[in-house]
Amino acid sequence: SQYLRKWYIPLGRGKKWRLFELLPVLLALACVWIYGIIMTEAGGYDNSSAATQAACRTDQTSVLKNTPWFRFPYPGQWGTIIFTWGSVLTMFAGAISAMVESLGDY
Repeated sequence: SQYLRKWYIPLGRGKKWRLFELLPVLLALACVWIYGIIMTEAGGYDNSSAATQAACRTDQTSVLKNTPWFRFPYPGQWGTIIFTWGSVLTMFAGAISAMVESLGDY
């Protein structure tokens, strides 16, 4: 993102998209996953140890299901959702102040 931030992707009609400035982390993750898929399909991990295969192969379908630190959140998983006037007014004040501050940016 530091070296490629001045590169733009032309979209037509004089518009440009700053891909390397706006999404560097997602772009890096996508590149690493694509590289892992290519290496898996080409057989690059076939002669590796079991630990390397477990960490690098992309054809394992139960990776997210067996990972203890990843789970899908759902509403109310820590109890019943409670709304109080204090919390509503606090969030409203924060939203209004964020809108006022960002007014000068646009």
